[in-house]
Amino acid sequence: MADIDLCPRCQEPLANADAKSCKCGWRRRAQPNAKRFEPRIFRPCAHMTCGREAIAAIKAPTGWAHVCYEHYLEHQTREAVAWNQARGIVTTEDCIRNCRNLAGLTRRLITLPAEREAGQDDEERA
Repeated sequence: MADIDLCPRCQEPLANADAKSCKCGWRRRAQPNAKRFEPRIFRPCAHMTCGREAIAAIKAPTGWAHVCYEHYLEHQTREAVAWNQARGIVTTEDCIRNCRNLAGLTRRLITLPAEREAGQDDEERA
C-alpha cells in the first residue's frame, strides 16, 4: 500500500499525492524548478524620436502601431478634435451641449434660482 500524504497543518489525508492544497487552508509551495512567468518584451514606441515603452496599439493608415502613453493621448486628442469639427462643435459650450444631448440630459437639467437675500422667502410666503 502506498504512503498517503498527510497535510502538514491538520494531518488529514490529502486527496492524492499531487494535491496542492487542503480544505484547512494549507497550500503547497511552488516547486523550485517550476516554470515562471516570462518578463514582458520591451516594445519601443513607433515614433522615431521616442524611446519609451509602448503601452497601446493603434490603427494607423499603414497598419498597427505600438505607441507610448503620451503619443496615445495625442492620437486620441486628434481623433476627438476631428470628430467634433465634423459635427460643427467648435467652442467648449458646444461640446458641453453635445455631451448633454448624447447623455439625454437636456430635459432633466435643474436650473438653480438666483442668490436670495436673507428674509426674502418670508416676504414671498406672506
